[in-house]
Amino acid sequence: MAIASNSLRRHSRVIALVRALCLAGLLLRASSGAAETEPAAAETEQGPAAPQRRFSIHAAWPDGITYEFRRVTPSLTKARPLSYFEDVYLQGRVGARLDVDAAVFAADASLSDFRDDVRVRRARFYLLGDFRFGLRLAYKFEFSVEGRQVLLNDFYLRWKPRRWVDSVDLGYFTPPMGLENAASSRSLTFMEMGSPGQALAPGYRSGIAVAGHREPWRTAWKAGFFSTGQEQLSGDASKTSAQFIGRVASVPWRESAEAGAAFVHLGLSTSYAFSGNNSIRYRARPESFIAPYVVDTGATEAGSAFQYALEGALADGPLLISSEVLRSHVAVAQGRDADLGGAYGMVSWILTGEPHPYDTNTGLFQRLRPRRPFSFGGGGWGAVEIGQRLSWLDLSDGSVRGGKMLSLTSGITWHLNAQLRLSANYVFAHVTGGPQSGDVSIFQARVEIGI
Repeated sequence: MAIASNSLRRHSRVIALVRALCLAGLLLRASSGAAETEPAAAETEQGPAAPQRRFSIHAAWPDGITYEFRRVTPSLTKARPLSYFEDVYLQGRVGARLDVDAAVFAADASLSDFRDDVRVRRARFYLLGDFRFGLRLAYKFEFSVEGRQVLLNDFYLRWKPRRWVDSVDLGYFTPPMGLENAASSRSLTFMEMGSPGQALAPGYRSGIAVAGHREPWRTAWKAGFFSTGQEQLSGDASKTSAQFIGRVASVPWRESAEAGAAFVHLGLSTSYAFSGNNSIRYRARPESFIAPYVVDTGATEAGSAFQYALEGALADGPLLISSEVLRSHVAVAQGRDADLGGAYGMVSWILTGEPHPYDTNTGLFQRLRPRRPFSFGGGGWGAVEIGQRLSWLDLSDGSVRGGKMLSLTSGITWHLNAQLRLSANYVFAHVTGGPQSGDVSIFQARVEIGI
């Protein structure tokens, strides 16, 4: 019994010793693991995991002033929901544009307020770029001096979703109606839009719009709801409580995918304006900013107005032939309803051979960039464009007597580079049936520079 008891004690001691060794091993491993992880945690808190901030600003020609601010927390870049708010940045550029016009008039005595003058057509200053704070958004904030007025132009935020649509715009911008009206003024062949677009296409409005395109069909579209904006110097001068505006454009035929290949552009815009207790007003100058308004419906009380615009263009390398028809049916509050409208046709030829740039994503023509920009060192002479346009506008129907105008515009533009161009236009306008009647000839020139 004694021998058995001693054997049992020795066996129990061995088991206890093994347990103690195992426990010591576990404690040693745990302590060594803690020693390894603590410095890493300290490094995460004090080293790379600390938010990184960077701010830079750069000025150069012709990009203007560019800027960037960025704040990143590396420890959260892989945590996707959090990274949207930890990876924060703001980047963009500061730009400006200056157009100076000079005009000389030869007008009948029956037409008043035509005075030779030199005037700032537009002086614009803008910020544009994109930022990220939760969502990635683009922005543009633009102010301008036009004539003798200070105006707010593009002032919007743009969200670009990953699916379904290209962009969602919210703010103050040009509604999508008409080929000339929806495009940048820097892409126009002539110094001003044709008189139908001046009168009937809406100017800047506050609203929300959604845009997209479908590449297989080469179709672009944009639509939105808009309210009234500032007093307009050009474009529809109506004061409306709400307005739906939409545009679709397509390239149904293209000769080939090569740059400069011939193609056909077709487009349709529609607008329905709820005037409420406000008014409808259409007016136009004889395609010169310095000239006075010569056709004008005045503020007409109306319940609503339905508008549409048809677009068509044929581009073949340096040749462009385009036309638009704009119509508006006004439900006049007192008196007979009025059907007002106009049309223009134009042809443009770039003598230096550049094709007219066109963006299928928006269905709009873009600014011309010369192949060989002007250089005193013999690098090139830029691009030269000539054009001819015939416009007709009728703002008299029913109880509305705004007048009629026939305009013929000839123009030549020297694009020295993408930032600088010189233009000269001759306009002949015949005005009848409105507040004024008579003929006027206009000789005008413009210096335009922008970055």
